[in-house]
Amino acid sequence: MAKIIMDKTILDLYIKQIALGDRDSFHKLYEYAKKPIFLFALSIVKNRQAAEDILQETMLRVAFNSEKYRLGTNPKAWLLSITRNLCNDVLRLPSSHDLPLAETDFFLESKNDLAKSIEEIDEILSALQILSHQEREIVSLYIYAGFSQVEIAKILQISYVRVRSQYKYALKKLRTHFEKRSESL
Repeated sequence: MAKIIMDKTILDLYIKQIALGDRDSFHKLYEYAKKPIFLFALSIVKNRQAAEDILQETMLRVAFNSEKYRLGTNPKAWLLSITRNLCNDVLRLPSSHDLPLAETDFFLESKNDLAKSIEEIDEILSALQILSHQEREIVSLYIYAGFSQVEIAKILQISYVRVRSQYKYALKKLRTHFEKRSESL
């Protein structure tokens, strides 16, 4: 799965325009950021419906709090911090969100990719289960949001050294998991 990149300048522009009341910019921001936000939420809550709800709630909070956002800071970090907080709220709820993943995915570009992408997402989510919560967050922020390890350390409020070591350890766990899986096939 390729690393997803969100351009800070574009995000800043959309958030600024939303703060000025531009609805079109809200829709553009939604289309631009929905995939990384959704995938990040999905990797944490492990439930497609909950991740979709978190995406929607994140976008609502962006709309209502866009005036509070300081331009020139890190819009990716701001968006994913909102998402992360919502994920943590969902995880604190009773296990009513522990429903099986739905077999639809509104983020896919073509119908031919649907089955393959769902299978890939389910396989990745299954593999992520072997990671601790913090390892899962670090890997997801790196892959789905394109953050550097320094940025991840700031977002999670942990040291860069801890991010680096947990990321390395998480990759080792995942590599071992996939090697064992391929040997059994």
